[in-house]
Amino acid sequence: MSARVLVISFREKLDKKVVSQLTKEGWNVREELQDELRGQPAPASDVILLNCGQETFEVGRDTLTRLKSQEEGVPVVFLTRLSGVDHAVEIMKSGAFDYLQIPPNPEKLKLAVGRAIRASEMSRRISLLESQVGWEDRMDDIVGISPQMQEIFQMVKTVARSNATVLIMGESGTGKELIAKAIHRHSDRSPNKFIDINCGAIPRELLENELFGHERGAFTGADRQYVGSCERAHGGTLFWTR
Repeated sequence: MSARVLVISFREKLDKKVVSQLTKEGWNVREELQDELRGQPAPASDVILLNCGQETFEVGRDTLTRLKSQEEGVPVVFLTRLSGVDHAVEIMKSGAFDYLQIPPNPEKLKLAVGRAIRASEMSRRISLLESQVGWEDRMDDIVGISPQMQEIFQMVKTVARSNATVLIMGESGTGKELIAKAIHRHSDRSPNKFIDINCGAIPRELLENELFGHERGAFTGADRQYVGSCERAHGGTLFWTR
């Protein structure tokens, strides 16, 4: 998908030749008047150009500040007819990615927008990596960036807030136990025990005893009380596998 360049103009629109130049670079250019956007969120974009005249410099600076707080990660290139180091320093301190005078030098404008686009792409990649690191920290060895895995991660967080019994289905080796442990770790039960029971390894006649235990004298040979896995996991999580 081609990069999206949003031009926000104050009173006068950007020169058509400049817009044509940006379009020739393969970028999707959209221009809006600031008055028409007043009180509304800016359209989605990868780079924003603020096109300010001499009389609208202060309004443009205020708009820059607002955009930096609302459009996190989207670089803003500030265009103005005002010259001077003081104005440039003021705009850069307000958070502009770059500062160019009107009419902009075509080559400088192309370079500024190109660098801003690359910075925007890098910001998105960093955000993605940070989100992955966050999930790895909370879910141990579970790693996945696909939409399907992200959906599972969200489901784990949702289910963990419930006390309902959860059935996890999947082929052998698909990570059912990892998901069960993640649910346990995200839940209020995390300070308590997580007990993993392989039901397939327990004979049928011993399964009830293993799960629920017995009291002393309940049957021949029950010379002591035995606490089953359910009791041992009381307040924690019991994970059964077959």
